[in-house]
Amino acid sequence: MRYVLLGILILSLPSVKGDIILGNISESTTNASGLQIGINGTSGSRNWAMSFIVGNTSVDLGSIDLPLNLETDPGASGIPILQIRGDDAANGHPDDNVLVAFNIPAEQTGIQLYSFSPTSSYTLAANTTYWLFLSEDDNLQRFTWRYESPGITPSGDFATYGATRELRDGSAWLAKTTIFNFQINDVTAAVPEPATYASFLVTLAGIFWVRRKIRRIQSSVSAPS
Repeated sequence: MRYVLLGILILSLPSVKGDIILGNISESTTNASGLQIGINGTSGSRNWAMSFIVGNTSVDLGSIDLPLNLETDPGASGIPILQIRGDDAANGHPDDNVLVAFNIPAEQTGIQLYSFSPTSSYTLAANTTYWLFLSEDDNLQRFTWRYESPGITPSGDFATYGATRELRDGSAWLAKTTIFNFQINDVTAAVPEPATYASFLVTLAGIFWVRRKIRRIQSSVSAPS
């Protein structure tokens, strides 16, 4: 009986999958338009930031996915740099406080989904505004961050979209209506799926039946004739 009770207890545990904290990536993202990061010949230096507001529940940050297009220039060595920064609420843009740095993914040809993993674990606090900040470390090679028109309002399990800002020439923050494509994921827990639970229960039931059968045989053999 204890095996069955154990199986029922395990079956009652929730199936934990990685949730989307916030995002708007769709199947058409790779065909979307894009705006350059880094140096643009006519617009000067361009870096981009998007804010998001965590709801009433804190959540552990996982990876962040961004659709980027690598525009290859001869001899270029630039790389996209993603950060999460704090909020300068008074001025409506990111502050200079880098809360999370990310590992730099390998370069890919064309429009690809780049997955950025944080360099260390971080918990996004409830009821707090954060900013995704994307820049480039080199003036020679340019990436474009993809977006769709009309823009898709991000949605998710733990946060809401706030605003988009452009940092022009490293000093002027400009309000923008562009909603770039992105996906912020939480930490995925390795927990078996319901089918695994069901298989486990069947095994437990089989063990219970065999043990019961053995006990009946033993009782029959030991009974006085």
